[in-house]
Amino acid sequence: MQEIIRRFLDACSQAVGRFNGYVAKYMGDGLLVYFGYPHAHEHDAERAIHAGLAIRDLVRNLPREHVLSQESAVAVPVGIATGKVIVGELIGQETAKERSVFGETPNLASRLQSLAAPNQLVVDSASEAARRQ
Repeated sequence: MQEIIRRFLDACSQAVGRFNGYVAKYMGDGLLVYFGYPHAHEHDAERAIHAGLAIRDLVRNLPREHVLSQESAVAVPVGIATGKVIVGELIGQETAKERSVFGETPNLASRLQSLAAPNQLVVDSASEAARRQ
């Protein structure tokens, strides 16, 4: 299982990097990703959506030789939200250090992710509006 999760996280990190996203935190078998931090790019909301789609496609194509059953197959629900976020100072100690994050957007993205079916992206209206511009 550890090998499957490692391949999953590697695939996700590659997809995020292709679209100039920033992996802020690995959380077990998931990731917290920022677009627009530490450097803003034009069309960050659109980049986030493209990265989410790329992650979904990469996960679908992961080698399945270690998958013993349908229940252990890797699938990914993705939640994407756009809005203002305050990224604060480093908190924690040693290897547990991370930047504090404040704002409604990360919480909304987490809620959207929890609503997403396996291999589905759920995108908030602000991200969708930014994508259409």
